[in-house]
Amino acid sequence: ALIVTSSSNTLTQLIPGATIDLKSTSAQPVQVTINRDNEAITKSIQDFVDAFNEVTAKIDEVDFYDPETKERGLLLGDSTVAVVQQQLYAKITSRNTQLTGAFSSLAQLGVRVGRDAKLEFNAEKFAAAMESNPDAVEDLFRFKVTEPDAEGKPKTVASGIGVQIDAMLDRLTSLDGGTVQTRIKTIEDQVTANNRRIEDIDQLLLQKKQRLEREFTAMELALARMQDQSGALGALANLANASRQQR
Repeated sequence: ALIVTSSSNTLTQLIPGATIDLKSTSAQPVQVTINRDNEAITKSIQDFVDAFNEVTAKIDEVDFYDPETKERGLLLGDSTVAVVQQQLYAKITSRNTQLTGAFSSLAQLGVRVGRDAKLEFNAEKFAAAMESNPDAVEDLFRFKVTEPDAEGKPKTVASGIGVQIDAMLDRLTSLDGGTVQTRIKTIEDQVTANNRRIEDIDQLLLQKKQRLEREFTAMELALARMQDQSGALGALANLANASRQQR
């Protein structure tokens, strides 16, 4: 017998992956039957395909070139975008040689790259695979073998495609040295450096403006003095002319 305690009528840790709702008490043994929810599994695969296509659509929005309009995507030719795209498609289309079961690729489960490089999902093919060998399907996504590394921490030495995709996404998006995050930091550093350069240029332009204003002010004062002197000279000339006429 196994005694289990819970603060609620829901047991989530008794059987891995299963949630048991307690409805009432019973003095007699109760049989619990757990069935695989193929509909939920199929929806999860479809959600994955939709998410993949959403990512590739975002990539297409920034990595394109229109020869007619000469319009270029903001990240056209960016190496990080190319790495992300290449790794995504490689994991989807590759065959897993570490698996010994009936299935070793997503294409065998109805997930394939179709028109316009978009993922397509054949639900009927997936249902047939689940019906024929559900354990092999599970292995394709969840198979994982670990062994301790030099520090005693678990290290994955073999895994299914699902585990590999999860590890790849972690490498790409990790805040601690992930490929995308590293590129973002590089761009932020470039923006910061450019902002400093703009500030330096603005300061130089301000200094030049102030210097030119001082020079033009000095020139304006010199012209004003010259004008005053010219007026005084004109008055003296008039007096001289008047003196000669009186003689």
